[in-house]
Amino acid sequence: MESFSKGGYKDRKAGAYSEYSQISFFQFLQALQSPHVNLLIQSAGKIGLTGFEIESLQTLEWFQLMCNRFGGKPPDLSPENFPDVFHLWTAERNGLDGVLTLERKLPAVVEQVRKEKIKKIEIRSLALRPLDLLRVLGIDDPDPIPVEPDRFYHQHELPSPVA
Repeated sequence: MESFSKGGYKDRKAGAYSEYSQISFFQFLQALQSPHVNLLIQSAGKIGLTGFEIESLQTLEWFQLMCNRFGGKPPDLSPENFPDVFHLWTAERNGLDGVLTLERKLPAVVEQVRKEKIKKIEIRSLALRPLDLLRVLGIDDPDPIPVEPDRFYHQHELPSPVA
């Protein structure tokens, strides 16, 4: 299970921290320096990297710059938002229109980067919260959610979607 943990604050608090967590992997990517990336690319055939993986390494600086935007430079860097940045980088790498998130910080940072006069990186994918997605789809007045506040619902109790 340790390789499936996010490795964030809640996992560490619950004693589920592992050096093999998602955040540990993202910290590894964030810390890779150009000489290391170049060595990986040069060794691509020996270690079995695909063309897509090589291209991803060539754009790793994009991921690293966005990680820095979320919490400063090492050693003060907060890795809690690295998974969100990774999802956005994945959307960028795969040419997706956007990524849906419940986080508030990701869309705000994306907007900041887009508004910068000096462009270090280009962000084509949208980072959308659920209501933002509805607006993009032209739904300005969504139906109310048919649930009661402060009540826990089991899956079999959830209202059926209207066709």
